[in-house]
Amino acid sequence: MSKPCSAFIQPSNHSENWSPLARFLYPIIETHQPFDSFQATAFRHTYAQALPQISGGNRAYVDKMPENYRLIGILKRSFPESRIICLHRDPRDVALSMWRGHFAGSALS
Repeated sequence: MSKPCSAFIQPSNHSENWSPLARFLYPIIETHQPFDSFQATAFRHTYAQALPQISGGNRAYVDKMPENYRLIGILKRSFPESRIICLHRDPRDVALSMWRGHFAGSALS
């Protein structure tokens, strides 16, 4: 028997740290509501209104929060025309990025 989504998407008391997707979807996931076509349409509309305006020659908005992989099924149901790209970074690049972020600021300049 498969576990419900909320079994591996842990609720948090710090909603300000959630991605925009999570803020809209966790209430549905945590209460085990069915995610039917009505819910998908409502989510798509609400989420689209919360996105920043796309300006200039840009054609898309990219939400690259790492935890979004847990929501792929919901995302594909809500945005069937979307493309999902899974990137794998060299762990050394990840470590360097984290190290630079930890020491960000003018103290080391």
